Formats: sequence, C-alpha cells, structure tokens
Amino acid sequence: MTNPDEETAYWFLGELVTHRALLGAGQIQRYLSGFFRNMPEYRTYLHNPRLHLPRTSNAAEALVGIIRRFLSRAHGFRTHASLIRWVRTLLKERQTIACNGSPLTKLLR
Repeated sequence: MTNPDEETAYWFLGELVTHRALLGAGQIQRYLSGFFRNMPEYRTYLHNPRLHLPRTSNAAEALVGIIRRFLSRAHGFRTHASLIRWVRTLLKERQTIACNGSPLTKLLR
C-alpha cells in the first residue's frame, strides 16, 4: 500500500477483497472493512509529501502519551482555557516529533 501508483494500490486492494472471505469472521474482518472504506486517507502521506506526514499513527500516539503524562503531573486545571494554554506551550516546547524512517514532523502552531 506504500506504492505511490494508484492503479497498483487499488489492484492490491482488490486482492485483499478477494481473499477476505478466506480469513473468516471476527476482528480481522472489521479491520479490513474499515481499511476498505478509508483507503484514500491511509495514503494521504503519499499525496502530500511537502507536509512530511508520518506513514503510521505512532507519532500521534507518542504525542498523546506526552500530553497524558504532562496532565497526570499537573493534577488538573482551573479552566478549559488554561488547559489549552498549557498544552500549546508544551507543544511549542517540543517543536518536533520523530517518525521512524521520515524527517522530523514539525508541530503546527
């Protein structure tokens, strides 16, 4: 699915659809169903290389972990606005997140 050629990617998608029935029911079927519905979104990084989007969600999950650890140390905020200001400050201090095999992803300000 990392092939930038749309025709090849959709050929592979057709192969997955063909063999999906062989996998049986359950969780794999649900994952594949979601993948089939959202395939263009999975390939966004190929269509927008200037954005340096990560190929996986690992960077986003790592950022969420950083924010959660910060929140657990902060023990709450008086207002929603103060929470937003603290998280923005944390992101400005971080500036980038490393994605395996990709250039550093700059955080939006």
